[in-house]
Amino acid sequence: MTRSAGINVKFEVKIADKTQLAKWLAIGKVCQSYHDTCLARAKQAGLKKLPYTYTLDIVGTDDLGYITKPASAALQQGILQRLNWAQVKTQLQPPYTAMPKMR
Repeated sequence: MTRSAGINVKFEVKIADKTQLAKWLAIGKVCQSYHDTCLARAKQAGLKKLPYTYTLDIVGTDDLGYITKPASAALQQGILQRLNWAQVKTQLQPPYTAMPKMR
């Protein structure tokens, strides 16, 4: 039996002020090169970090017969146990994986 685990990331940005989002998107269009001046531009525009949330989960797959399909409940449970997911997941939550603050 071949089994695999994928990480399912759900990332959500809560936007109360659409003008902030529009400004971030405008800066994003011109800030795509290495060593750009995006941070300075964002500060100059008075942009604030957009509030976000995320969740991480494991998606188990069964790759038997070279055709990938979702893992059965028993196989999913085995994958989660092998990964020690309950313990690992707590270590992946903020503040440990939080994005750095803009200075």
